Amino acid sequence: MRRLLAVVAVVVVLLAVYGCTPAQSRAWWQWHATDPTAAEAFLSTPAGQRLLADPSDPLPGGSAGDCASFASMFHAAGLPVAIFERLAWRESGCNPRSFVDNRTDLGGGLLGLNLRTSSLRSTWFRWCGLTVANVTVAAVNIRCAGVAYAKLGLRPWE
Repeated sequence: MRRLLAVVAVVVVLLAVYGCTPAQSRAWWQWHATDPTAAEAFLSTPAGQRLLADPSDPLPGGSAGDCASFASMFHAAGLPVAIFERLAWRESGCNPRSFVDNRTDLGGGLLGLNLRTSSLRSTWFRWCGLTVANVTVAAVNIRCAGVAYAKLGLRPWE
């Protein structure tokens, strides 16, 4: 019990001090309620560290608000660059750290990937390892969009 309280205290401080949005913090706590071991372990991974990073830090591979800066990543993922630059603008304003948590949407990131229903969550995870915790990592978001585009075309963004 003492260990759990210590972990919770550290996580609260980290989430409060670093760059997590309130929605990201709520999502982490929801995850922690269902699988505390995985949620805590995630914080020590590179993706977890990026989530806790200062949001003013530069983004690897692109710049928030500059859709063209993600063009090489779109191309590498097999995505039509011009179309996905426009989709990124529509979905997030080209901000990979964009995060939504409401009754119809959970997740987001650069290309607005939705994990709200359990069937979507399991599909995204099975296809490319996408989770609520890593949806705001541009490389993961774009890679998963590439998988979805290869399987479904533009349907996920209609």
